[in-house]
Amino acid sequence: MIKAVLFDGDGVAIITEMMFSEKYSKEFGVDHKKLEPIFQEEFQDCMRGKKDFKEIFPKYQKEWGWRKSIDGLLKYWHESEDYPNKDVLRIVRQLRENGIKCYLVSNQEKYRKDYIKSVMNFDNKFDDLFFSCDVGYLKKDKVFFEEVLKIIKSKEKIDKKEVMHWDDSEKEVNLAKEFGLDSYLYKNAEEMKSVLKDKKLL
Repeated sequence: MIKAVLFDGDGVAIITEMMFSEKYSKEFGVDHKKLEPIFQEEFQDCMRGKKDFKEIFPKYQKEWGWRKSIDGLLKYWHESEDYPNKDVLRIVRQLRENGIKCYLVSNQEKYRKDYIKSVMNFDNKFDDLFFSCDVGYLKKDKVFFEEVLKIIKSKEKIDKKEVMHWDDSEKEVNLAKEFGLDSYLYKNAEEMKSVLKDKKLL
């Protein structure tokens, strides 16, 4: 019996129409290739909690053509991706009312993590939030799920066989399945609701 559900952040609990780098490239007319290096390299360490975005960005700022403060960039970035998926969050609320624990699992560096928790108020919408910058691993690493389930099991006595997982990445869905979770590829809220009803969770 399923006792807990893990929801991915961007692409599931948060609507994402395009990557931030694509959006920035279009809005400011900067060649997308000039934006790629930071994401291919050091930003990965930011999402693992090993580096601070505010400390690494200055070396890339000229290529980005950003003339304002780093805090200004983060504000623009976070506000441009502030699109909670209301349909999914409605499902989360219903599940919690039915006694099912709901957790957010997301690859994020610490500044966007804080924005999602506080400004988007996800802290109050889920039973707990697990971010890669706190866990120390990205969701593409099986260790991420091992660490998250270790915490859940210690608090709620829930085994991984009792955990459902939703993600919009097929690779991460397959990884979660290999780990032993009841994992599903997210396409839309209606399909999610249908699966949950079949499982007698809604």
